[in-house]
Amino acid sequence: MPTFASARRLRRVAGAQALLTVCVTSCVMLTGGAVSAAGVPVPGTPTTLPAGIEALQPYVGQNTCDPVAKPGVRAFSTLLLNTYTDTTSLGIVRDCGIGGQSEHKEGRAFDWGVSVTNAHQVAEVNAVLSWLLAPDAKGDKAARLRRLGIMYMIWNRQIWKSYQADKGWQAYVGESAHTDHVHFSFGWNGAKQVTSWWSGKVAPIDYGPSGRLPITPERLPANLLVLATYGARVLQQGSTDQAAIKVVQRALAITADGDFGPNTALAVTDFQTTQKISADGVVDNNDWLALFPKPHVPFGLLETSTFGIPGTVSVRGWAIDADTPDPIRVHLYVDGSLTTAPIAGGSRHDIEMAYPGMGPELGFSTALTLADGTHSVCAYAINVGLGTSNPSIGCKTVSVRHSPLGHADTLRLAPGSLISSGWAFDPDSAAVVHVALTVDGHALSTLSASGARPVVGLRHPTYGNDRGYAGTADLAAVPAGSHAFCALAINVDAGANTSLGCTTGIIRHSPFGSFDSLTRTPDGLAVKGWAIEPDVAGPATVTGTLDGVAVPALQAGLDRADIGRLHPVDGAAHGFSAVLPIPTKEGSHTLCLTVANVGTGPAAKALCRSVVVTHKPFGAFDTLRANRGQVTVQGWALDPDTKAPISVHVRIDGTLVAKSAAGVLRSDIGRIFPLYGPGHGFLYASTAALAKGSHNVCVYAINTGAGTGNPLLACRQVTLP
Repeated sequence: MPTFASARRLRRVAGAQALLTVCVTSCVMLTGGAVSAAGVPVPGTPTTLPAGIEALQPYVGQNTCDPVAKPGVRAFSTLLLNTYTDTTSLGIVRDCGIGGQSEHKEGRAFDWGVSVTNAHQVAEVNAVLSWLLAPDAKGDKAARLRRLGIMYMIWNRQIWKSYQADKGWQAYVGESAHTDHVHFSFGWNGAKQVTSWWSGKVAPIDYGPSGRLPITPERLPANLLVLATYGARVLQQGSTDQAAIKVVQRALAITADGDFGPNTALAVTDFQTTQKISADGVVDNNDWLALFPKPHVPFGLLETSTFGIPGTVSVRGWAIDADTPDPIRVHLYVDGSLTTAPIAGGSRHDIEMAYPGMGPELGFSTALTLADGTHSVCAYAINVGLGTSNPSIGCKTVSVRHSPLGHADTLRLAPGSLISSGWAFDPDSAAVVHVALTVDGHALSTLSASGARPVVGLRHPTYGNDRGYAGTADLAAVPAGSHAFCALAINVDAGANTSLGCTTGIIRHSPFGSFDSLTRTPDGLAVKGWAIEPDVAGPATVTGTLDGVAVPALQAGLDRADIGRLHPVDGAAHGFSAVLPIPTKEGSHTLCLTVANVGTGPAAKALCRSVVVTHKPFGAFDTLRANRGQVTVQGWALDPDTKAPISVHVRIDGTLVAKSAAGVLRSDIGRIFPLYGPGHGFLYASTAALAKGSHNVCVYAINTGAGTGNPLLACRQVTLP
């Protein structure tokens, strides 16, 4: 009996003889063996590769019985065994009666004997797999694998599928863990050794003896609805159930015309042959199950609602395992740790309608109490029966908080008060939340968030519409100065109080204002200014004295846009304007005004202005002209007690010669005395000729109203020739 070492030498000799046999018909010139990044040798690459490259191999499963090693598979096995002499072959072919569907039964699969417990062999496997999947110089992905025609590879519980290349390596859950060998399955072009690696020419996809892609039905959840709808029907040539026939034709990838004729019968027979069931061309229950196999792996869906139940995260969903009519268990993981395992036995008629025959007890629902923060909640359907995995049925990221939610839509200062409105609720409780209005962290008043706010109920239906608040806080006791004002939702149970919003503002308790002007007018003493009592919302009261004697109080309630801009909290309606009677006594008079204090704080300081009062008329004798014995007198005059024109008297040489009204328009006088207007000019022309010689012409303003005397405006001399 040969030793293990001699047996390995015999395998190397046999491998060399097999390679020599292959080269008799087609021998490929290889470049020198390269070395991987890890320092492990890799097979050489042909020097005659074309610019083009094969497409990624689709899945073409075994559907015939031909357990003869194909040349491309033998050549590939020899390539690996000659490169890695410490490895072995676990075979290419398998008897058709052993196990299920396998490319070994068509001689187009190779099991390369290596072990995950042998570090050197693991390095060799890694080098080969990387070499096969590496892109070429043009960027073609998995270039060598495509040129060799490899369909899929399995190693150490993982599988790489050329027909799902974008998914990379995936978990493999077959009967063998493939820890003692790497499995390589080839497409027909690679198995026949006609790909560009061997021939120098790009080979098309080859679907094998049938000439077309074999049908490999998937175990889909949707199949349950098909089986429930059509699974009891028997179809054969001459059947008239067009809807069912079309379903079968679409599954067989033939024209879905609803006619069960010879072509459909042939396609059914071919499918039955590949599935190793009675090939009679008749579709019965067994054929429906083969065309639309039930899934063995459970499936379902996770749904979450952050505020499903006060204080918790509501988790709900559904799960089905087609291998059992009973409810299955679902494992819920929070942040990677198993938290609970509810039974999916709750009534879900909506899911029963989508997957008939599974019954209505398919739902699960539970409440999770989680800490504040963001959490990952994942659900896994626990397999029952033939499946081999517990698949994820969804993960959700939930944001959890126990502190109140809400917002201060309004938070502003008003005279004497803080006004706020908004909404608030606490996720831990269905009770009404209270909102504290605070100054510098100290509570001023507490409001109940129980008013109607439909938008809150729309967004958070569990907590309803009545979550609004509105109210004020009295600021009378708040000291003058700058302060921070906030609306604070008071926490219930776990969590902390939540700030709904803050603002800063200046509190004043002393009244203030401005005495803008004191003007003598024809109607009286015009008074203007503004005043604010910050502790009240209405007009401030302004009191005053004229020369120490009280005058009627004024209400500062007139609109002053400039004041509204300067003091937006108090608003614009704080102006005052009045006309006081004119003192009869001529001379200087003083008016002092004070804003009355209502709330706390010191009284306002009096503001004073003075005005000079005169009652005597005044004016000017502007010009005197003489012409042919006649004189013309011109000027202006007005009395401060009236807007109306007054009279002027003209005397020549002491004799009154004219009483003239000073009502001629004088725009210059209107500009100088806008309160009196321009109608205060006078013009006198004598009608009789004066004697030759010198004459004295004088003009007097005649007083109206208070005051005494008719003041002389001026006298002028004129000489007539």
